[in-house]
Amino acid sequence: MEPLFALKFYIVAIALATLPCMLAGRLLGRFFARHYRRRVRRRFGRFGALIPAGTAIYVLLWIIAMALFGAATGRGFGDDLEIPLNNGFQWSAPDTPGVASVFDKKDRNVSRGQGLNSIPGSDSTTFDNVLSLQQSGDWLAGSYLEGLDPTLDNPHWKPDHWFLFNTRTHRRFDAGSEAELQQIAAQRGVVLHLESSPNFYDDYRYRWYDIAVSSLLCLPGILMLFWIYKKARQLLRNEREAARLRSSMRRG
Repeated sequence: MEPLFALKFYIVAIALATLPCMLAGRLLGRFFARHYRRRVRRRFGRFGALIPAGTAIYVLLWIIAMALFGAATGRGFGDDLEIPLNNGFQWSAPDTPGVASVFDKKDRNVSRGQGLNSIPGSDSTTFDNVLSLQQSGDWLAGSYLEGLDPTLDNPHWKPDHWFLFNTRTHRRFDAGSEAELQQIAAQRGVVLHLESSPNFYDDYRYRWYDIAVSSLLCLPGILMLFWIYKKARQLLRNEREAARLRSSMRRG
């Protein structure tokens, strides 16, 4: 899913979910203030309707902020899954992390999907149909399937090529099996521990700063809800005091 399309999808989905929530919020607001005057019930009804609307706008702004943050840190947005690797390389997978591409970001417009890795022994810096990967310093080790059939399910995907690649020097070694790759990697001081593309994505996609940024973005919403809660309590308190004053005046 392209980032712009993903953003449009979120806007439509949030709008469709917000409309019934606004109606429900209006009814709940009036219900909670049912023992008070009509003026108070109307205000609570407006509060109840505005809370879902404000929440929807806030969530949308949160998504846009996280999308910009993802783009700034090279991780993409929506289903366009991306991970920055060492020395200017990028891991990328459309829609699902089961099959990925690894390429130099300088060549991103010409490298992906070109099948350059179909020639073992070449000096290609692009690897398509990557099923497993490992990053160890400047080295990338992994496997891919030449001529992958995307109609098959993931359990049926079996790699037929293995590689060891240095992202700094662009030196490349190809192997016909994982055991052969393990020997090549050991000769260069790399302990082989390949991970499937989905597991590699899970390990490298999220970092501590994602939690920090998400927490900071959530803070204004929490403060706003607290402010609304205080305003509602103050409104009810003032209404009760006004009711007691009117009652005392009638008795007097």
